Amino acid sequence: RHRGGQQQRPESPVAAADRVIQQMRQRFEARPPGQGSGRVARDLPPLPTASEVRSAIESVSKCRNGGVAWTLYRTLRQAGVQVALPDLAVLAAAFLQVDKEVNGAQAANRVLELLQVAREQHPSPGVALLKVASKAHASLGEPDAVLQLASEA
Repeated sequence: RHRGGQQQRPESPVAAADRVIQQMRQRFEARPPGQGSGRVARDLPPLPTASEVRSAIESVSKCRNGGVAWTLYRTLRQAGVQVALPDLAVLAAAFLQVDKEVNGAQAANRVLELLQVAREQHPSPGVALLKVASKAHASLGEPDAVLQLASEA
């Protein structure tokens, strides 16, 4: 208990991710609906800093919440925020932190989508991301794809 008889709630394990997601949602809501009128870019809420993005990714990774990890990724991607390859690998691994029986295939496909986007943006997606993608292919029962990724690493 704290002063005034009120208890202070502990911060959510994904609070950093929630802040970045909320910041991006406010930015999306502030965008003008058309090209011709409305707010200009300087009136929009700022993009998150690299440090805020990294903290958000670390928070979803530590709390093992694949759903929030996916929401964070999609929100950052929609906003055009560039995420460093090592952070993409951490985020992809967090996607796989779901109930495998219910959402395992969906999570694996999300990892493979992230790999495809990373390949479009970078000449080499990096060993860490290839390892996560290999796990995704393995969970989908695709041994040939695992071998293909292993040869890239």
